[in-house]
Amino acid sequence: MAKSKSPVVKLDFPSDQEVTISTSSGAKSSGGNGHGAQVCIWQSWDMVKPCGASAVSQNGFNDWNGNASCGVKVPKGIQYVRALQVNSNADEQNTTITIVCRRNG
Repeated sequence: MAKSKSPVVKLDFPSDQEVTISTSSGAKSSGGNGHGAQVCIWQSWDMVKPCGASAVSQNGFNDWNGNASCGVKVPKGIQYVRALQVNSNADEQNTTITIVCRRNG
């Protein structure tokens, strides 16, 4: 599990691998004016759209935490996965990303 503001995980599998990716992220706004927060999971091998995304936060929050997950097939070789949180008028807390592999064969 990686934990930072927008953690990136490097994967290097000898063959295609099925994985489950999950994220948990939070944002705090001391003035209660946070809005537009969301966390998404991006993959280097398919950058057209995220494979998982949380709902967008309500407006006017003090504390918000969103979760996203997806199951994907990771191509062999070096690939990257990122948990990206975006928000307005809030401080991003540590975002976690967890990857669980299902053994092939």
